[in-house]
Amino acid sequence: AAWPSGCHAAFSAFSAFSAPLSLPQGPLLTCSFSPLAKVQHRARKHRCVLPLQLSQAKDESTGMRKKPSRISELNSEISRLGKDGQWEAALEVLKSIEKEGLTPTRVSYNAAMSALTRNGRWREALSMFDSVFSQTERNKVAARSLRPDTVTFSTAISACAKGGEWQRAMNMYHEMEAQGIEPNEFTFAALITACEKGGQVSKAFEVFERMQARGIVGNVYTFTAAISSCEKLGDWQRALKLLEEMIAKGIQPNLQAYSAAISACEKAAEARPALGLLERMTNEKIKPDIIVYSAVMAACGKAGLWEPAARIFQKMKREGLTPDVVAYSTLIQAYQRAGEWSRALEVFQLMEKAGVRPNVIAYTEAIAACAKAGEWRRSLGLLERMKADKLRPDAVAYNFVISALSRGGQWDAGLTLLQEMLEEDEAQPNISTYCTVIKACGDNGQWEKALGVVTNMECKGIEPTAEVVNALISALQACNQEELALQIRQESKNFKLPKKTKPP
Repeated sequence: AAWPSGCHAAFSAFSAFSAPLSLPQGPLLTCSFSPLAKVQHRARKHRCVLPLQLSQAKDESTGMRKKPSRISELNSEISRLGKDGQWEAALEVLKSIEKEGLTPTRVSYNAAMSALTRNGRWREALSMFDSVFSQTERNKVAARSLRPDTVTFSTAISACAKGGEWQRAMNMYHEMEAQGIEPNEFTFAALITACEKGGQVSKAFEVFERMQARGIVGNVYTFTAAISSCEKLGDWQRALKLLEEMIAKGIQPNLQAYSAAISACEKAAEARPALGLLERMTNEKIKPDIIVYSAVMAACGKAGLWEPAARIFQKMKREGLTPDVVAYSTLIQAYQRAGEWSRALEVFQLMEKAGVRPNVIAYTEAIAACAKAGEWRRSLGLLERMKADKLRPDAVAYNFVISALSRGGQWDAGLTLLQEMLEEDEAQPNISTYCTVIKACGDNGQWEKALGVVTNMECKGIEPTAEVVNALISALQACNQEELALQIRQESKNFKLPKKTKPP
């Protein structure tokens, strides 16, 4: 059948049908339509369906927005489900594309990989990248070949970052360059994060500098990743410089950027800069979260500034945030470090009243606060409560209690705890434990018991270190056993003792 007059030329102009359709003949209406509108009108007049690219194109003369195609709708749905945490549903939508007779596009797979990565399924995301986008697979199956773009590689590198696969991330970056695909800020942010999480902090800074050398200013994500690397290095000064550089380049730091910078200050026990950053956040109307508040409190605690830590704790509550076990433990630690054991216990009790279950750290800090004050009954009581709460004390908690018992003249209870530790898998005594027990025995005139502790170590195949031998000699001298102390000192010179080790 013949095409209606003028319709064939219009369809050819828009790369329409690949095969002619049978349309009835007849005159066409002449209206003041745009060229696209005329074609659409003629198609409706003769009940023909326009091809997808024609029927959904944007009419430049009217400025009307085109209707999304079916594949675009499905891609958007994959992206939405991924953001909502529904990665399995996102994959089902991806499968449905082929069931509808459509072909998944690069955008489809990018959205699916992003959904997997967002929800911790980084292995599956990398598997999809390999099966769909790898050069080898594209050569094998030409029909399915989809050339990756910047988003594809950035998403795959982000998946590597989730798994700490920094070497694979770097390999992907080099492959990206080899294919002539330009990286962007998000690519570098993911690459920096991958290196940082993989323990390659120096490499992370190299990547950041490479980005800047390429003339890419960066964004809040790249700078935040670099600041986070400073945190790992304990380089708080560099973290603050990067924060200032962000602002100088017109990039507004967000909550995550400030959080990383404050954490860097906390690691270095730099309370003043941390407090300054918290104040700046308030001035810039950026609401700190409980992680930020806890980090600032920790910085204050490490610097011995318990009063600012207490004020921040109260400010956090006034802001409507409910303190968690980390926040409570941090405040207890601040009091413990400052020797305010009664305040530490008060916070511990408040935590329990608030329905927050203490963890090992909270108990250990409360025990330490009491032990340092010589409150051996309280520290021992907390240790027993800890075990009653089905929590396993570690060597640090035991050491504090044994130290308190030693100061309280309870050397026999200290030996009992040492024996208890030897029977536990998760609280094996360390060098500090042995030294503390030996000192407790020596301080209380029990030099035979002190000697027995060292003998017991040797029976268990634990070679006494120089620290242990020195503790034993001091214990013997405290008990007026000078001759025996001298003998042990002489004997210790005849064999090589292990080097001194810092107690954990």
